[in-house]
Amino acid sequence: MIRGAAISVAALLAAAPLLITVDDRIAHRLRSLAERASGAQRFKLLRAVVLRRRHLDADYRLSRGTRRRLERAYRALIATATSRIERNTGQHAVLDRRIDAYLSALTRASRAAGRAHALSTGIDDAVLAELRLEGEDLEAKAQALAEVA
Repeated sequence: MIRGAAISVAALLAAAPLLITVDDRIAHRLRSLAERASGAQRFKLLRAVVLRRRHLDADYRLSRGTRRRLERAYRALIATATSRIERNTGQHAVLDRRIDAYLSALTRASRAAGRAHALSTGIDDAVLAELRLEGEDLEAKAQALAEVA
């Protein structure tokens, strides 16, 4: 009995690392930048982490060129966010706009890839279209509230 319990505990401990989500280098870097940021910048970087995770989890079968462009966009976002966090210059407004532009473009690309995948697999229907529109509407409202706050 004790031997069986010991084996079960050992098996659980051995499998524990497999249960923990591990980010790729880009998502990890975005998350570490978000930990150093504050306010709206922190929220935007965490949003980029979520986009990156969705991008990696989804099986959109993107072309090699599209994957490369997305990787470059994520790296450029990281470089811009790093500059924004580490610099104490008057360029924050310019860097904030650039971060917003990268995040907006990555969001659009993610939505487009998801839509193309849904259409290609035949799972797109009216309910999904309505849900997608509702989601976009809620995102727009949330962004407007974030800008006001």
